[in-house]
Amino acid sequence: MSDTQVTQQTNDITVPQAVGDGLVLRWSTAEDVERIGELAAYVFRQKAEEPPNAHMVAWMRDLGSGRHPLTTVDQGVLVEDTHTGKVVASMWLIPITWSFGGIRFGVGRPEAVATHPEYRRRGLIRALFDAFHARSARAGDLAQAITGIPYFYRQFGYEMALELGGGRFVQFDDIPPLKDGETEAYRLQPATEDDLPFVMELYQREQGRSLVSSDIPEAYWHWTLDGMSVESGEGWTTLLINDLQGAHCGFVLVRHTRWGKTLDVIQMAVTAGTTWSTPMPSVLRALQALAPQVPTGRDRANPSRLLFSFGTAHPAYLVLGDALAPRRDRVYAWYVRIPDLPGFVQHVAPVLEGRLSASPLAGYSGDVHLDFYRDGLHLHFADGRLTTSESWRRPIYSSDLKGAAGFPPLVFLQLLFGRHSRTELEHIFPDVWASDEAGMVLDVLFPPQSSLVLTLD
Repeated sequence: MSDTQVTQQTNDITVPQAVGDGLVLRWSTAEDVERIGELAAYVFRQKAEEPPNAHMVAWMRDLGSGRHPLTTVDQGVLVEDTHTGKVVASMWLIPITWSFGGIRFGVGRPEAVATHPEYRRRGLIRALFDAFHARSARAGDLAQAITGIPYFYRQFGYEMALELGGGRFVQFDDIPPLKDGETEAYRLQPATEDDLPFVMELYQREQGRSLVSSDIPEAYWHWTLDGMSVESGEGWTTLLINDLQGAHCGFVLVRHTRWGKTLDVIQMAVTAGTTWSTPMPSVLRALQALAPQVPTGRDRANPSRLLFSFGTAHPAYLVLGDALAPRRDRVYAWYVRIPDLPGFVQHVAPVLEGRLSASPLAGYSGDVHLDFYRDGLHLHFADGRLTTSESWRRPIYSSDLKGAAGFPPLVFLQLLFGRHSRTELEHIFPDVWASDEAGMVLDVLFPPQSSLVLTLD
């Protein structure tokens, strides 16, 4: 059966549907969780001779436990071989909420995407994505996003549009020791449920540093404390930064699992009255002491360094400096899909209008026409307000069109989500261009801005 035939059948599934050769596509039940885990454990291995990946089994059990704060047992979508009873392809939907400059929107996150090697190149993953996209749309999500292997998800309408990971390494040997006779001025202490209001309030303040960030519901903070299994390798440990009097001065989020020689620190924040440089030496020494106690993944190497995975920009980097953290970890990217771009741009219009009002273009009136070569986007502003955001196609005769710019399909998403500036994209892609007026407006509407988007697993 062709990819096209599978896609036509599964755009909006509500009941099991046959996809050929005795294969059935449907949503999961509690009875499927172990079989989905078996498939994921087999597929997510580095080498053919490796044993099944036990971390994936534990993660699938968490997602299908009925206790997970974000997803439910029926949000796995799978293909079952009715001849053998095996799950041969699957993925799991995790509904999340992101913030774009303070404007919230729903995101459908597909994860643990897997096909058994014997069933590949039959269009099964495309069928799963069609079903997932339909369900995500019914839920009102404005976007879908996934962390994943290079290139693959571009096939399904995703663009690597938003920064993911990246940071600074600190070698243990470079961490300054405590001087003789001195006492640590700050200590790290595991957070309890009573501490979560402090952590949540500080995290919400930190969201303002990022263009895009994850909204973390209270139930998920509780889940990270005592819900998710350590065996899954997912999630984080929340550690409070306390002074000698026990006052909370900040927090640090550390991965539940240490992969190899690196302890991954995924978020750090301090209170408004705390200078970043003051607790940092104590925090570094405490993390170094903690690293050998963190459960390890497949590679059980002794720890020798920290990785502050805060993206391209963070106050901690200024404090660490090149002396302590000279080596950078390469930034990767979230894959993002925006099925209704005009609708999304209209949704975040308050952010765009705020940028205009704070710029020399305050009160701007005019049109911007974005040519994506297959389709396009028309934006009309009146007195600094976005009054029109609609699909558009460049006319055949348009040499006198003002306020025009061009981007290859989906590349505009990199500008929208702050990953690259317009001029950077022009250097990367010869077919990105803009008229003088459009370039001026686009530079104000879409400046480059870093994002720290935590994965909620």
